[in-house]
Amino acid sequence: MKCLLCGSEKLSSMTHPQFHTLFHQCEECHVIFKDVSHFPSPEQEKKRYDEHHNDIAQEGYVSFLTNFIESAVTPFLSKGKMLDFGSGPAPVLAVLLQRLGFEVHTYDPFYQPNAIEEDSYDMITSTEVVEHLHAPMRVFEWMDLHTKAKGYIAIMTLFYPKEQQRFFGWFYQRDVSHVIFYAKETWLWLAKHMGWDIVMCDDRRIVVFQKKSFESRD
Repeated sequence: MKCLLCGSEKLSSMTHPQFHTLFHQCEECHVIFKDVSHFPSPEQEKKRYDEHHNDIAQEGYVSFLTNFIESAVTPFLSKGKMLDFGSGPAPVLAVLLQRLGFEVHTYDPFYQPNAIEEDSYDMITSTEVVEHLHAPMRVFEWMDLHTKAKGYIAIMTLFYPKEQQRFFGWFYQRDVSHVIFYAKETWLWLAKHMGWDIVMCDDRRIVVFQKKSFESRD
């Protein structure tokens, strides 16, 4: 068994006392991930995503994303070309960013499978997405490849509670489509590994990386 993110074999395991879900925690990068036996199928994932009904008319959801923009986007970028990675069935974030004058592209493997391989971006955003990734390092490496030098990668996902009983009671890990969970220590590890700088972290759900202008990966 190897870590889903970093590939380390230094893992500890724990089983949810009520739902019997098996989790593994990495001693190197500090992610917690579900055992692959608990991963959803593509059909189960799609069914879960179809239950989301967020759109531009929902004031609460717009406010939620506006806070992300004000925390993770506009302090670092005032114009440029952006990609909303994992944009979902209704790309509300893209609409809000376009209203601010950004050129915004969208990608989602289920809903927006656009051809984006040849593009590079001033910023890639990913909101409530990375907890779904079955191969996270592959995605982060793709983001690195498609982010311009000195560009940004802005991620939103809830950081997991450190105390085990709180983790077992945490609503986020009960979602069938959520398979991997991150801590601030994970983002510190990822920044070092990828040669990125952390320019913002709220210690709760948002982290923003800046790609350096030179290759400095371990």
